[in-house]
Amino acid sequence: MKGYLVVIDSDIENRAKLEEISDRMVPVIAKSGGKYLARGGPVSAVAGDIEPGRVMVVEFDSVEKAQALLAQPEVGERVHERHAVATVNAFVVSGL
Repeated sequence: MKGYLVVIDSDIENRAKLEEISDRMVPVIAKSGGKYLARGGPVSAVAGDIEPGRVMVVEFDSVEKAQALLAQPEVGERVHERHAVATVNAFVVSGL
């Protein structure tokens, strides 16, 4: 069963820094077998309380592979940096 990493950034304080952090994740995600389905394009909120400024969706072969990405020390560093410039909500979702 596929696994999806969904990251929603809101209250972005430094968009340029956030893009730099995201760009450094591209090779890490690729090496982990992830495939971007959405990455930083325009977002339209249609329901709920989150005002998304940026959304990323990455597909993996399994939930376990998505979770393994998040367990990598380099990814932990990027997550810490990301939280310094935006409010971050992230989820790993099981797919069909």
